[in-house]
Parts: sequence; C-alpha cells; structure tokens
Amino acid sequence: MPQEIMPKTARKEFRQYIKPAGFDKPYVLGRDNTDLSAELSWDETDELNVLDEMTSTNKLTAVSTSIEPYYARRDDEMALYLIDLYARRADLDDIVAVYYEAMIDNEGETIFANKQPCVILIQSIGGDSTDAINIPFNIKKIGKPVEQNFAFATETFTDKT
Repeated sequence: MPQEIMPKTARKEFRQYIKPAGFDKPYVLGRDNTDLSAELSWDETDELNVLDEMTSTNKLTAVSTSIEPYYARRDDEMALYLIDLYARRADLDDIVAVYYEAMIDNEGETIFANKQPCVILIQSIGGDSTDAINIPFNIKKIGKPVEQNFAFATETFTDKT
C-alpha cells in the first residue's frame, strides 16, 4: 500500500524573533535572509570502558542563530538598536535580550513556541558600495527555553499557565 505523501513544511512556518530591552514587541527575523537556522552545538565523547565496550555521550552545549546579512533600514527599530550597540561598544548588560521561536502547521496552529534569554553579538558593520549598511549579528541562547502560547495572526507570544 503506497504511503501518503505529506506536503513539505514551508520555511515561513518556523518563525524566529528577538526582543531587546526597550522593544514593545518581538522583532521578526529573516527579512534579508535566504537561510536562517537555529544552530545546535554538541559535545560528543566516545570512550572505551574496561570491558572493551564503546560508550558515547552527547551533550547540547549551545544554541545560536546567525543573522547574516542584516541590512540596516532607516527608522527600523532593530537597525537603530544595533547601531547604538556598536557606537557605544556596549557591554554584556546592554546586549541581553529574549529570543522567541514558533513553528506552526499549514493551518496556522502552533506546533511549538518557546522563549529563551539570549545575548546579541554584532559580528561587523559596513558593507560594499552597492548595498545598504550590513550589520550581521549572532544570537546566542542562554539557559533553557520556556514554553509559550503563540497567536500566528498577531504574532503574539504569551506565557503558558
């Protein structure tokens, strides 16, 4: 019996946001990106025990997202924030934010939604003569994610009770 072919999940159904201090709502990421992924880093260890058996351990050590490129747009809240961080050579207290992510199905129902503390790390600022100012940055997640409710129509996150 042939297996039913399921449609692919569209990339736009996995949404990523960042909410630095002072922002009224989370800022959606990905406007300038053809590739935007949450990257997982693992510490993998294989050891041979005294019984000559191989044991493996895997520990998730970091989750990060690289926003590259990010083109500064006039009057864009994120661009103004990043330019200010760069101009002030901001320290750790200024770069702490909250990362949000949500995945929805093709009906707009939430599959999962999380929020997680993070830091925003500017990679560089500048660009070539043909483009806008490029300010690529990394988002490094800290700690464990916390489950959220997500309303796709309004792109609103709320704490699960």
